[in-house]
Amino acid sequence: MAGNARERLAELLGGATSAGIFSARLEAPAHGLGLEVAGVGPVSLPLRAPQAKKLIAVARPALFGRGEEKLSDTHVRDTWHISPDQITLTGPSWPTLLSDALEHFRDALGLPATARLRAEPHAMLVYGKGQFFLPHQDSEKDDAMVGTLVLSLPSAHTGGELVIEHAGQRSIYRASKTELTLVAFYADCRHEVTPVRSGYRVTLTFNLLAKAGASAPDTGPFTELAHCLEQHFSTPARQRYVRRDLDPPNRLVYLLNHEYTQRGLSWERLKGAGAERAALLRAAAGQAGCASVLALAEVKQTWDAYPAWSCCRVTFFLIRARAAGWSVPPRITSSKGVRPPAGHRDLHAGE
Repeated sequence: MAGNARERLAELLGGATSAGIFSARLEAPAHGLGLEVAGVGPVSLPLRAPQAKKLIAVARPALFGRGEEKLSDTHVRDTWHISPDQITLTGPSWPTLLSDALEHFRDALGLPATARLRAEPHAMLVYGKGQFFLPHQDSEKDDAMVGTLVLSLPSAHTGGELVIEHAGQRSIYRASKTELTLVAFYADCRHEVTPVRSGYRVTLTFNLLAKAGASAPDTGPFTELAHCLEQHFSTPARQRYVRRDLDPPNRLVYLLNHEYTQRGLSWERLKGAGAERAALLRAAAGQAGCASVLALAEVKQTWDAYPAWSCCRVTFFLIRARAAGWSVPPRITSSKGVRPPAGHRDLHAGE
């Protein structure tokens, strides 16, 4: 059992059952997609080198964003770009294939069941031998954008893996040589395309837009969560290391596990397990008579400027100094702050 209201609340929310992850993969039959490109005509699948070269002939070097700027630098991004107005997606089974894929990714990524995803075409990208894209994050190109969908066309190539990272975890995706490979991931995930070693890697990219929001959950530990909130806001706060009670707190901050921009922050577009936990907290807050708001937080971490062995040496000196009756300054910032008695010899291992 957790020790106080905040710890118990974190324990309850940590147990929220969510299958959400930061990326997911799906394969589909190649015949489910019909593709035409202006200046090239119908594109046959699996893709062969002669058609890949025709695609490059109607493409331009891809740009990348840095702040508000659009830049071209083949040391950062080296690939060919074909704009969506040059592309036509056809085929009688394509709408159904895409609709089923979006439902699959909604559930796999942990988005609310009431959410409806839409895939907005963004570009066709052609990677030849040696081409790549360094690690980066996608910009949110629409207020409703929550992620990116990459559809890799089947082709015989090596290299060109899609590597996606989030919260210290990494997933590596390799495209099929015979099937369509679809990968969806949240927009705040860092990702890269490794250099192609042979052949051509060709993908269609889409912006994933969430157009419908989540309703409050109809099950969950509301009563206990609401009790934790009531207890938190009615219990006097205590200063660390000081035995003196303060007034009860007037706010509680719960950090979610994805990044958001100002334009993309809303209850309807929260990501992964954060969507479920926020919905639980919001419902419990309503029951407890509390207001709940979303806000952007800047988290800073402070680290010791001294190597780990220095910290250990400071602690050792402080204990030994007190035992030997040395004069110790009130605030030690390094081992140099300790002054041994005159004539005392000190030993430093390894120096």
